[in-house]
Amino acid sequence: MKNHSTLLMAAGMLLLGSAAIAGESKVDVCHIPPGNPSNQHIISVGPSAVPAHLAHGDQMAGTEVCDGVDNDCDGVVDDDPTGTGQACTEGVGACAATGTVVCVDGERECDAEPGQPTDEVCDGADNDCDGDIDEGGVCTPIPCEAQICSTYTPGCGGDSGCICAQTAEGGGACVNAIVFCASAVHCAATTDCGPNETCQVNNCCGFGFCAPLCH
Repeated sequence: MKNHSTLLMAAGMLLLGSAAIAGESKVDVCHIPPGNPSNQHIISVGPSAVPAHLAHGDQMAGTEVCDGVDNDCDGVVDDDPTGTGQACTEGVGACAATGTVVCVDGERECDAEPGQPTDEVCDGADNDCDGDIDEGGVCTPIPCEAQICSTYTPGCGGDSGCICAQTAEGGGACVNAIVFCASAVHCAATTDCGPNETCQVNNCCGFGFCAPLCH
């Protein structure tokens, strides 16, 4: 409390000096009557009277800010202070949440509640919320001996929903066994596909298409 009073006194003295230099005759002070603090109100006083007012508990009046003080002297501390109300974000990656800057106990903070991290998977997102996307080898294809439509055997990589497909580059990779040819995305090379896909050829659709990789 002593430090706070010292700061207010310093602010008053600075304002006093500024007012004298500028030739201003009055400054606004939030007057808190001794013994009747609920009747606080703004008064205009000469710069020379400011130190005395600050010394007995008054404060400089001004725009409300988030500092635990009733700056605008309306009887309410930190009511709709400047510097609040704008959008803010807490957390990163998949945990990021949007909220609003609010004033709590004289400090500005974001009221957003970030989500919880999950295990990283190959999906182009930062699932574990550490600032990195698809790290840890989660997007590395499972190598296997390539098969074609007539020889597909489910169970590639230990997953019954995966088969070992032949890629456009001539190798083998475990991919999702379920595909709808009518909606499949055509490709000539894996570069035509997304980050978690490979271009599967010699398949049952009769054309190269982008197949989701199994990991």
